[in-house]
Amino acid sequence: MDFPRRAVYTKNRSRACPADERSEDNAGSSEKAFWVPYEDGSVYPTVSKAHQAIAKYCEANGWSCSFPSDDEAVIDGKTYEIYRGYETGSRGNYGVKCREK
Repeated sequence: MDFPRRAVYTKNRSRACPADERSEDNAGSSEKAFWVPYEDGSVYPTVSKAHQAIAKYCEANGWSCSFPSDDEAVIDGKTYEIYRGYETGSRGNYGVKCREK
């Protein structure tokens, strides 16, 4: 007896990858929210560390970036809220996320 195949769904995580691994269609500045690579996930990111990580990520992708406040970034003309905290599904690691306002 043949059983119908069960559909297997995987969640497409929006965690940011190094610039050379991302496609142009899935680039961070076109997404509503994206994780920025943050190297020391065991330490809570300070405002300055978050800004450095975002600036480095934008530079690697050729995007303009400015910080009008501690919790805001303007990336290629779009305003993003900066989230500094636990990265879901990462088993307790901290991360930096930009979410479009």
